[in-house]
Amino acid sequence: MLKKYQEECLATLVEFLQDCAENKDIERAYSHATEKHFGQSGIYNDAGFDIPYICLRLPTGGGKTLLASHTIPVVCREFLARDFSLVVWLVPSNAILEQTYNCLQDASHPYRIILEEAFDGHLEVMKVEDALSVSKGTMQSNTLIIISTFASWRVDKTEGRKVYESNGSLVHHFENLDREKFSPLEHFEELDSRNLKYSLANLVYLYNPIFIIDEAHNARTELTFEVLKRLNPSCIVEYTATPKVRGFDRSNVLYNVSAARLKSENMIKMPIELLSGSEWQIIVSDAVKKQRDLEKLSIQEEVLTGEYIRPIVLLQAQNDSEKESTINVEVVKSFLLESCKIPENQIAVATGSIRGIEGIDLLSKACEIRFIITKQALKEGWDCPFAYVLCSVAEQSGSTAVEQILGRILRMPRAERKRHPELNLAYAFVSSPNFAAAASQLADALVQNGFERQEVRDLIVQPRQAG
Repeated sequence: MLKKYQEECLATLVEFLQDCAENKDIERAYSHATEKHFGQSGIYNDAGFDIPYICLRLPTGGGKTLLASHTIPVVCREFLARDFSLVVWLVPSNAILEQTYNCLQDASHPYRIILEEAFDGHLEVMKVEDALSVSKGTMQSNTLIIISTFASWRVDKTEGRKVYESNGSLVHHFENLDREKFSPLEHFEELDSRNLKYSLANLVYLYNPIFIIDEAHNARTELTFEVLKRLNPSCIVEYTATPKVRGFDRSNVLYNVSAARLKSENMIKMPIELLSGSEWQIIVSDAVKKQRDLEKLSIQEEVLTGEYIRPIVLLQAQNDSEKESTINVEVVKSFLLESCKIPENQIAVATGSIRGIEGIDLLSKACEIRFIITKQALKEGWDCPFAYVLCSVAEQSGSTAVEQILGRILRMPRAERKRHPELNLAYAFVSSPNFAAAASQLADALVQNGFERQEVRDLIVQPRQAG
């Protein structure tokens, strides 16, 4: 079931697309939509496109992928008047690609169910490498979602990229093309059917796809715009927590969600209790104690409501250094094992080279993991609402050290308020000389996760001073 703000977001999108379809004036439709939502008319930035190219802004924890799943049938129905469509779903990293693909492939997952129902079961989901051999029947009788990273398409020169190479498996898609469709496609040299590239990029162009762009702040460059034009989109919908709002590459924000709305509809754990201290061992010990306290409450919560929660601590270690000793992953793990007496099966390490949580269902009752040690490897493509505590012993210089993983502790399990108030909060334990410095860093990190600057002062509280 959608939250109220999610329903409002989709209603705003529907109204905008209907206006575009009926009046053939995107700038006017955007002006009307922004006047209604923001109280003042926005100036549309076409970025060189003559199609709807808009952004839906939701902070971390707002349910961007859920709304993106609803967006596809909305665009088909309200703007394109199509039964099916090709969809190119762009993500910024392989980690997010795998996460999104797994969700959309899972017949029991809400995202898949939404799309299956919308298209009466005529749905196919592929990674870009699988689409290199897609059949004509699949393209013509289904909504096909191709999930890909930006990097697969975003190049100055197309040579050497699989999506732009001629591919014998795709020849049948280009048979008997009329001149109008044939002319804009990429050729080897002369405009001649014998020189046509039977590429996935040309195939995408033919089908005039919908584009869904996740984490779209990573995709607002001149090169991205040129690549998108090369692929002939029919409509582009961006989802991000931090859209670009100034400059030639600014996004056309159609709808915006505040932290207050997310909190009021139980999407996020707020506020964040912040404890700071100069002794990293005390910081880690306090985080361990908090986990144990929360787990006791979660057991009581399960008795009352039947909901299982196993609170998890994300521990951010320092990077390794050849020049000096650091509080690195090994040091933090040894401290957990030897000083805090944590059983080894409750500890996982997730860094760029060690993938200790890959393939593990952290929400399962059979899982024992309660502590995950990382550096910054969890910044994208990882989502576990059981993560309640962030403990950072990394050197703090601005928000950089915590901003990418702070969002991982904000999501509320099941998006439902808990009986025990402590289970409605998030917790941050930060190695910092004073609370003010730590609060400033955390505030910057919240802004990087899509929260408004004026909101964050109310989102961070100090229960006591650690250390």
